[in-house]
Amino acid sequence: MSTARSKLLPYVCGAAFALLLSALLFLLEIPPEGRFRVDSVATEGPAYFEFKNGKAALITYPDKHATGSRIRTNNLGSYTSRNGEWLLFSPTGQTNELRATLLYIQISPTDEYPERYRRILGRP
Repeated sequence: MSTARSKLLPYVCGAAFALLLSALLFLLEIPPEGRFRVDSVATEGPAYFEFKNGKAALITYPDKHATGSRIRTNNLGSYTSRNGEWLLFSPTGQTNELRATLLYIQISPTDEYPERYRRILGRP
């Protein structure tokens, strides 16, 4: 009986570690710095949100088949932490709540359903 338990112990420990790691990846909130993939606006080519030094932007790359296109940068506004909550202030005056983890960022407009965008690791 003890040999059966000792054979199962590494699997139980591995499963517990995987569960803990998954929880950290999805639940641990971090500052919203980085690049996050945007599929919904990528009509001309790849696009991503970039959050850097308190400024947020939408970067759109041209389609590789388009001629005369260039990289576009659209200012989304500025972001800051207030009372432990990250907020994005758009140039139009709209305020959005930001929640970032190691895997994604969630942008929650005050009057709409929140959307999640996957983090880009490395170059976009």
